[in-house]
Amino acid sequence: MSRQTLIIVIIIVLGAAGLWFFFFQSSPDEAGTGEEQVFVSSNPDVQRIEQELSDLRRLKDLHIDTSILKNPFLQSLEPPRIPSATTGTSTATTRGRPNPFLPF
Repeated sequence: MSRQTLIIVIIIVLGAAGLWFFFFQSSPDEAGTGEEQVFVSSNPDVQRIEQELSDLRRLKDLHIDTSILKNPFLQSLEPPRIPSATTGTSTATTRGRPNPFLPF
C-alpha cells in the first residue's frame, strides 16, 4: 500500500468516526435531564409526539435577551414613507399593469 493510499484511508476513517460521534451521540441536554425513556414504540405517531415533547422541553428553558430593543437609536427609527396613489406621485400609478398575468 502506498503512502498516499494510507493517508487517504486514515482521513476517511477519521471522517467517519467524526460523523458518527456528531450524529449518533446523545446531546448533553438529553443525557443530563435524568429522564429515562422506558417505552420505545414503533408507532410513527407516538415517535412524532415524543419528538415534539422533547423539542418543547428544550424550548421551555429558552431565554431571549430583548435589551437590544431598548437602544435609543433603534427607538428613534421611523417607518419608511411610501408614496401612495392618493399623494399624486406618478410612480405609484404607473408601476405596471393591474393584472400582470393576463396575456397581451
